[in-house]
Amino acid sequence: MKKFFLFIFLILFNFLISLSQEDTIKIDYNNFTRDDIMNMDYNDMMDIDFEILLMLSQKMEMSLAEFQKMLLNPSQYISSKKKEESFTSPLSISVISSKEITESGATCIPEILRLSPGIIVREKTNGNYDVHIRGLDNIPMEQTLASSINTKTLVMIDSRLVYNYFQGGTLWNALPIGVFDIERIEIIRGASSALYGSNAVTGVINIITKKSNSKKLKLNVNFQNGNTNANILNISMGKKFGKKFGARLSGNFQNADRFQTDYFCFAEEHEVPLDSLIIHGVPNYVIGTDSFPKHYQRVKNTLYSIFPDVNYSKQQTGSNAFLYYNFNKNIKLDLSFGIQHAKWQSIYIENNVTPYSFNESRTDYFDFKMKLWDFNFKINRIKGYYDVFKGYDGYKYDIDAFTYDIDYNFNKGNFFLYSGLNFQSSFYDDKKYTKNIKRRSGFLNGKHEIKIAALTLRADYKFLDDKLRFVLGMRAETYNKFNVDYFSFGFKKMIDDYTEIIEDALTSWQFASSYQIDKNNFIHFSISTANQSPFMFDTYSNFFTSEIESFLIDESENILIIPFEIYINGNNDLELLKTTNYEIGFRNKLRSNIYTDIEFFYSKTDNFSIPIIDTAFIDIRSDEITKDTVFVVKKKFKNVQLESHQFGVSGSVNIVFSKKFTLKLFSSFQNTFLTGVNPITLFEYSQEIYEDLEEEELLTMENNSSPSYYGGFNLSFYPIKKFYINLNTYFYGKQDFSYKSSDEMNLFDYDINEKIIFNLKIDYKFYKNHSMFFNARNLFGDNRREFPFADRNKGTYLLGLNLNF
Repeated sequence: MKKFFLFIFLILFNFLISLSQEDTIKIDYNNFTRDDIMNMDYNDMMDIDFEILLMLSQKMEMSLAEFQKMLLNPSQYISSKKKEESFTSPLSISVISSKEITESGATCIPEILRLSPGIIVREKTNGNYDVHIRGLDNIPMEQTLASSINTKTLVMIDSRLVYNYFQGGTLWNALPIGVFDIERIEIIRGASSALYGSNAVTGVINIITKKSNSKKLKLNVNFQNGNTNANILNISMGKKFGKKFGARLSGNFQNADRFQTDYFCFAEEHEVPLDSLIIHGVPNYVIGTDSFPKHYQRVKNTLYSIFPDVNYSKQQTGSNAFLYYNFNKNIKLDLSFGIQHAKWQSIYIENNVTPYSFNESRTDYFDFKMKLWDFNFKINRIKGYYDVFKGYDGYKYDIDAFTYDIDYNFNKGNFFLYSGLNFQSSFYDDKKYTKNIKRRSGFLNGKHEIKIAALTLRADYKFLDDKLRFVLGMRAETYNKFNVDYFSFGFKKMIDDYTEIIEDALTSWQFASSYQIDKNNFIHFSISTANQSPFMFDTYSNFFTSEIESFLIDESENILIIPFEIYINGNNDLELLKTTNYEIGFRNKLRSNIYTDIEFFYSKTDNFSIPIIDTAFIDIRSDEITKDTVFVVKKKFKNVQLESHQFGVSGSVNIVFSKKFTLKLFSSFQNTFLTGVNPITLFEYSQEIYEDLEEEELLTMENNSSPSYYGGFNLSFYPIKKFYINLNTYFYGKQDFSYKSSDEMNLFDYDINEKIIFNLKIDYKFYKNHSMFFNARNLFGDNRREFPFADRNKGTYLLGLNLNF
């Protein structure tokens, strides 16, 4: 496969070198229409001399500064669901443009997010990442690895939710789009449920895809090949048909191997070959007995089915279609659909031997939007399956999720009102993948549904010549506990149904205010609340397992083997995790080419829940204690006595030295403290039945699972029009990760050292808009781990071609 890609690369390279000998086609800019100018992108503008650029700006009847701003500083939508300048947003936001993405050389979406302040991105295995906004990970402490994933950030593609409601969070490798599908990424830092709904606890990431705005057929091919069998291919084509209809098709492929073939072993506390893991999966009580060979072979077969290829890191493919039809400014239609398939090996869900798991996903989606004057209608669906621990029963499930939205925007003068209705229905079903439903070997053992109904209202008013602004938003959501008959014509029944929804609703709200001191100075302030939704895992778990490990009793010097039985049950009456966030920020234009942005924040989060022991006892099922005595543990998801308090500051500086030289610097500093920690949730008390304690018995401690500082810089330099160099870095401080294994028999206090990662891209445009480039990720090959137990990843070095026709 690698030789094949190298062969194709050489053919394309020689073909394009021959093309570069031809004369450059001259473009007559004097005959450009307004539509032609609007269809220009950044690369087109970079090739234009100053005199021509000035002439085009005059055709647009705007100043040169306004023209450049239109191309290089687009408005953002995420902070209020209407277009507005990033500089005057009342919330803490960032926008990563397609220009930044292309120049940086980022090869996947999590890597792009390293270009934004306030986001913690740590690599597990080659190309597989853990992503958090401001942290709040591994809370409560000393839980399983699966509990450390980010369930508190809402991720969307074109405002379509791509959130996984099984356990919460985002499966980044399961997204259908590639890097070159992205027009920009808009990010809110801080609680945002009042506008975007549950799970926007630490913020929102909205990935906005490209549209075709050119009347000429545009074809883009981006190919990269490098070490670790790294192959990346992105292909897209698009065209605008007339003034109203446009279409764009895209496909993406990415493959990468691991930098190592060993796996971390809990028993030995370091990496070992796969074969060395086998002995640690064999129960201690059979070692030295006649049944040892049988158990050894069974464990070997299981491990080889779980980890079929020790080199494998990830492989993902996706195909997408984006269509739009603008009948006029009041009637617009937008449709996108696509499929994806991905496999990856990473640190996600552990067994008793190693923290690694092999994952697979296959899904398809469609997303339809319609604008009718001030009304917007949306419907989308995702369907397929996820297998988050291949080879283990209970971790594979089908999904079928629908979302319906209708919203109305009222705007009169300085007053803007947004109102919206939302309904979500997410079905998760594991029964056809579960080997023994009766013995509850799956986590769900059947088909279950997460239902969400919500009403959103947001009022926005400006006065004092638009300098002072107040925003008040509220969202009421209800989950699972309603069963409305939408086709019932009985008025009393309808009133009763919706009264029940209102009574069960959980409300999140947001108050924001901003003041533009002058054209160069801006201040904003906000108070927001946000909450999580129920998840399948904590609501509907119905799991049973036995003989996970043996419970040993020394009685009269005879070792008695007493097997475990563990039951894990969900809880439909949990208090949902909730946060309150306070922010104040300042933005400043020190000069026309220097922007600064700084924000101070504090958040308080409570209603954490974990599976804790509800009942534990020794069940003597006959007089023969050695055969029929079972240690029974019944766990149930419950809220625990715990609050998280986080204080921090983030800042960024953007400098445009000239058309050839730009620099962005950003950094965050924060601390997280836990109060009301119940010692019974910590390892040394793990076999006790949980009970709430008095306040004086609770603990206060610092949570160091998130780094106390992190950030980076992004520098682009164009020494000549056809050549640029980009150097970007990402760094983070030391972290201390407390971890408890799934069988509660192993506890690790795992240190992650500070690290700085350098990335370099050198790009040369050898003919028109065709370029060749060198792309180095982790340029100096720093192989220190970024996540507990993860691979020691080195540098990836790629050669690539970017072809634009």
